[in-house]
Amino acid sequence: MNPTRTKMFRCSECGELHNYEDDAQSCCAPVVTEVPCWACSECGDVTDDEDAARYCCLAEDVVLLPTPLQLEAAGQQRLLP
Repeated sequence: MNPTRTKMFRCSECGELHNYEDDAQSCCAPVVTEVPCWACSECGDVTDDEDAARYCCLAEDVVLLPTPLQLEAAGQQRLLP
């Protein structure tokens, strides 16, 4: 499943995500940061974590295998060039 990237705005005071910059500004404080977000392609839930959006609606019995880059980052050595 590929999540869809969307643009949302985070209130700098409470951290809540808003669809519109004006809503974020009027939430708690005048300072707002733009945050890249991703929407689950199945249910449409929006999060600022791409992996959470990618695996949002997978069945619970599905085992996700780590990628080669994740294995290397964890200390596994690459056997083939």
